[in-house]
Amino acid sequence: MDFDLILKGTDEFYPGLNNKTYYVLKVNSPEKIQWTCKFFSTFISQAKISQLKYYLGIDFEFNKVGKGERDVALMQINLESDDTNAGYIFVLYPPEWDKSDLKILI
Repeated sequence: MDFDLILKGTDEFYPGLNNKTYYVLKVNSPEKIQWTCKFFSTFISQAKISQLKYYLGIDFEFNKVGKGERDVALMQINLESDDTNAGYIFVLYPPEWDKSDLKILI
């Protein structure tokens, strides 16, 4: 899969703090959704059998719909592990996903 953006930790963070390379994918097509689900599944499987640490970061952005009501506008998932110098950031809009694909997020 071709990533939409590649960020260098050395350029994005305080000097000396992070030297990882971050691969960013905007998950906005059925093909990218399927590829992302497979990537998540592989990441989860590796995390279960590895002695190393695996990290998952999730960030939500919301649209205000009404008083006290909000809808998810954007979701970002960051996957990293201690066995690689790469991080993977997925930017997605969950309502675009089929219910069967959303199960990987639960």
